[in-house]
Amino acid sequence: MILPRSAPLILLAALAGCMTTSVPEAPYSEVLRARFSAPGEGVIVVAHRTCWRETTENSVSGIEACIALGIDMVEVDVRRTADGALVLMHDEDVNRTTNGSGRVDEMSHADFASLRLMGGDGSVGSAVTEESPPTLEAALLAARGKILVNLDMKADLYEEALLIARRVGADRSVLIKAYLAPGDERLAFTRDLGNAMYMPVFGQCAGLGARAYCPKSGLEGVEAFSAYPSSAFEVVFSEPEFFRQAASAADRMGRRAWANTLQPTHAAGLIDADAVQDPDAVWGRLIDLGADIIQTDNPRELSVYLETRSPRSAP
Repeated sequence: MILPRSAPLILLAALAGCMTTSVPEAPYSEVLRARFSAPGEGVIVVAHRTCWRETTENSVSGIEACIALGIDMVEVDVRRTADGALVLMHDEDVNRTTNGSGRVDEMSHADFASLRLMGGDGSVGSAVTEESPPTLEAALLAARGKILVNLDMKADLYEEALLIARRVGADRSVLIKAYLAPGDERLAFTRDLGNAMYMPVFGQCAGLGARAYCPKSGLEGVEAFSAYPSSAFEVVFSEPEFFRQAASAADRMGRRAWANTLQPTHAAGLIDADAVQDPDAVWGRLIDLGADIIQTDNPRELSVYLETRSPRSAP
């Protein structure tokens, strides 16, 4: 359910079982965080690379479009320029989504900021916009207090990103995902999350390749991260039973299970292109398997579907 942005702090108190008689209004992101931390409180909608269909990928305007639509969370991709600035860009280079060319890690921030984003996802026929690709700081400032943000690091930038989030007062809205196996020394950042949240990514290797942890079962995957302060589990799978096991184990821990409908290899062939035609067969199927976070390139359509969907049992 999409809550109004004026939702008061009393909703947070109710979730904690602690009602008060007079409370100030809370930032909407706090209401969303409380929902995120309570798996029974509906499905969380995540906009992949911001609401790029309305504006442009990995952009401040894309974040603002998601806020206007009432989306719960935006996912953004983080890279570092040659001189150390953390910026938003999915690809290693800027060729697809800007009017320039070259690798992000070989550019100065000044050169990166001088570029202009292409509309949408930068596909053929996209027009050049007046918007520059943003820094992580600018993105977090745009989101602060209004929406949750999932950071997908394209390099080992976890500590640096956390410092920026704390500095701008957006750390309570941040969820950092990591494609790292249990015991990886780079997971040391989870010992100093502060107010931020962490989500491991694991799954069946057919969809993940060699970059992540591939347990034998969904249950094994969740249990392997039980010693970490995980707020949710992102699960990539080719067999529905693998996800069902992971989602059930996550629920027993009071955690959410995240599924992607972006590409066929992410969720046993369940994709957005089919979901917009038959949402029950894709998004509904995932929910019946236990998904209570769905990342999509069609967040508007998913939100509408969730408002009208009737619960049903998984076949």
